[in-house]
Amino acid sequence: MENLVAARGMDSMVVSLGVVVTTLASVTLATAVVVWTRRGRSRNKINEVKIKSNDDDFEEINASLQNVLKNHILEKTNDAKGDINVKKIQMNKRIEALLKEKEEEINVKKTEYINETEAIEKKYKNEIE
Repeated sequence: MENLVAARGMDSMVVSLGVVVTTLASVTLATAVVVWTRRGRSRNKINEVKIKSNDDDFEEINASLQNVLKNHILEKTNDAKGDINVKKIQMNKRIEALLKEKEEEINVKKTEYINETEAIEKKYKNEIE
């Protein structure tokens, strides 16, 4: 049973990892689109005075997008960690409930055994006497 619960936890980790990878790919694609569109705009505006060079713009955009990506990845990672912790707590509660149930069953069996043992002892004592 513990293996089934662990397998479900692993499935959610795989899904979370897939979400992170997909998000990373989409942010990279968005970065490329932004960079290409900005390059196109700057080439079309001949009369515009350039304050920064294209390299400076690219570096600024790149740094900004990297920060956004890092924050997004951290957020997704923290969400995944939170989900894992919730699953662990639920699993521990289920295990505790099962242990209590088994303990109660053992106590019932123990009581039955003691009662049967006493009944057998009385029977043979009565036969001996």
